[in-house]
Amino acid sequence: MTYARRLTRRIVRVTITGFRGHTLTVPIHPVTVLAGPNMSGKTTVRDAIALALTARLPGQPTDQTGMCTIDVLGD
Repeated sequence: MTYARRLTRRIVRVTITGFRGHTLTVPIHPVTVLAGPNMSGKTTVRDAIALALTARLPGQPTDQTGMCTIDVLGD
């Protein structure tokens, strides 16, 4: 009996350029906490990940400007 090898992927870095006025790179570790003052970009990082993975933001118009890329490390 053979078993299919399960491929796993994880996000290792989020790079945001001009999305909602933010330009930043955030390394993602197995446990990552986004903490900071208001308007520092915590929600922008979360929304950039959603936009890069699904090509849309829930509850938002689709005419967002800027660019988001995600580096994925896998087996």
